[in-house]
Amino acid sequence: RWTPENPVNAKWPVMRTGATGGNPSYVTNSFLLQNSSYVKLRNIELSYQVPAKVSRKVGIESIRAYFNGQNLATWTKFIGLDPENAISTSLLNDQGFFNNPVFSYPVTKIYNFGLNVQF
Repeated sequence: RWTPENPVNAKWPVMRTGATGGNPSYVTNSFLLQNSSYVKLRNIELSYQVPAKVSRKVGIESIRAYFNGQNLATWTKFIGLDPENAISTSLLNDQGFFNNPVFSYPVTKIYNFGLNVQF
């Protein structure tokens, strides 16, 4: 923590009351900044087409099975739900609601499985 003897290398900022220098939350500093770089697996589709000579043996022209997904994984050191939705660094917006990356909703994951059969 901050002390007069350790003003530079402290992990936590100094605590102040209104009488001794104001609220430190309104002082410009980099304490709450963090690296929000990320790698995301956004879209993927995997499919398998059954060979025609196999499917025709059972009276089917073609068979294709597939899986596709969106927003399946995010790799990051970001402390929050989703670095892509980190839209504001302020704790309160004009309406008084939380608008902080830690409180934002993550992007929805979508999974689809299917089977295409043609007779």
